[in-house]
Formats: sequence, C-alpha cells, structure tokens
Amino acid sequence: MKHEAPAFSIEERAGAWLSQRLLDDGAPVPVADFVHFIPAIIERFRLAPPQAADACALALEYRLWSERGVDIAANISGSGE
Repeated sequence: MKHEAPAFSIEERAGAWLSQRLLDDGAPVPVADFVHFIPAIIERFRLAPPQAADACALALEYRLWSERGVDIAANISGSGE
C-alpha cells in the first residue's frame, strides 16, 4: 500500500520553518516578538501579510507543543519521524 505524505498548507510549512529556525537558534523568543518575523515569512514564502501572521501564530503553537515533547514542526518540515 502506498502512503502519501499529508498535504500541509503554505502557512503550516512557513510556521514549521519559523518554529524550527527558532529552535535551532536556541534562544527563547517572547510571544510579542513573533510579529517581527512576518517580513521574513512574506519574503521567503511569498505570503500576504495576513497569511504570514497566521504562519507566526502556527509557529508559536508548534513551539508550545514542542515544550510538551511533541515536535509538530519537524514532522511538517519533513525532518521528524
């Protein structure tokens, strides 16, 4: 049986990218500072500002899950198990 990878939205992929990038940097990012990443997401993923804001919100959610031991971002970005 062939298994297809789940289809993730561009916002989910952008959120995973940001979450993984922040985890790799190792520095905690205050919630209020997530909005500062909107321009980078717009540029990298070619998203409109509302979509980029959604991606930042997802990155925050992924970070909260990772603090509970569930690495959603790695699974979306393809580096998870």
